[in-house]
Amino acid sequence: INTIPPLTGVLWIAHDNNLEEIPCIKRINSELRLVNFNNNKIKQLQSNCFSFTNDGIKQYYLSNNQITSIKRLAFHEFTFLLELDLSINN
Repeated sequence: INTIPPLTGVLWIAHDNNLEEIPCIKRINSELRLVNFNNNKIKQLQSNCFSFTNDGIKQYYLSNNQITSIKRLAFHEFTFLLELDLSINN
């Protein structure tokens, strides 16, 4: 994933896409509010795992993955994050 189309409000890459890491998204619009990576095989969250800044993301879902490691600055870009779901991980 390199870019997301303008006016995209939801990024939904959930339910058995077998992602092992969060894809690098280099450019993003300010309309994105919800990101869902539930039900994949993501093992860790790196620092700066999103290579963009987007103050609009309010909901970020990572449940039912295989996350065992979260780096210290993994979420520092999300200044207005209201909901973070990390349930059902290792």
